[in-house]
Amino acid sequence: MGVGFALLNDFERLPIPAVVLMTILMVIGSTADIWLRLLGMQKRGGSCWAALGSLMGGLLATFLIPIPILGTLIGAIVGALLVEFMRMGEVEVAMQAGRSVIESYLIGIVVEFTISLGIVLTFLASIYFTA
Repeated sequence: MGVGFALLNDFERLPIPAVVLMTILMVIGSTADIWLRLLGMQKRGGSCWAALGSLMGGLLATFLIPIPILGTLIGAIVGALLVEFMRMGEVEVAMQAGRSVIESYLIGIVVEFTISLGIVLTFLASIYFTA
């Protein structure tokens, strides 16, 4: 949307640096689920395999469980649980991976909201200061 607005106004109301900043924020925000999950697993002693299982479980459940958001979260938790249990054979380790997925998911919501707010504020500030 920002790029379209910038093109319509010949980058006068939304200059190129603002568009670049908004794009960088968008990339960080849209990939937050992936990198937060990896960071969360490693910080809490989980493996990269658990993070990969969580990602694959979330993707599969998105299509198999037709409840938006909830299906993805359930799949991510189950994926991490199964992979860690198969890898380590310990229920407690698998449960920790599941808790890590939930924590990462909640942190991701806050990160995505904050980044989205940053994009909106960048847009509004650019419009205000170029008027």
